[in-house]
Amino acid sequence: MFGRTGSSGSGRIEQVAVLPFQDLSGKDKVFVDAMHDALIGALVRKQVVGVVSRNEVMRFRDGGGTTADIAKALNADAVMETTVFRDGDRMRINAQLVEPVSLRYVWSQTYERDVKDVLALPVRDLVAALHGRLQGRRAL
Repeated sequence: MFGRTGSSGSGRIEQVAVLPFQDLSGKDKVFVDAMHDALIGALVRKQVVGVVSRNEVMRFRDGGGTTADIAKALNADAVMETTVFRDGDRMRINAQLVEPVSLRYVWSQTYERDVKDVLALPVRDLVAALHGRLQGRRAL
């Protein structure tokens, strides 16, 4: 039995907090901010699941709590954590969806692209991959 049953009390992932992307290489602040905004917008437009507002998640930009604490503060059933790392002309984006009670990953995907092609990095692909995982999924 879970200590939390979701924002609707159903035990399903119905509200997701997309945390600000972490720029691990320190070279791509503008890019990570733009991708964060684009991912939130895409999830909202798809109406796959409720999405915590960008302004609310931005208060956790520099850490400030455990995944469980952040989820509780934002009334989220899952937390999406994304890191971006650039090495020369290669960029790696790693996105993970965490269920905050068990702290287990529900979904994870890594994308690697040449920097000049990174804008082709599909926010659309992230949303499509999450679509099946989120819609009606029970918390782990």
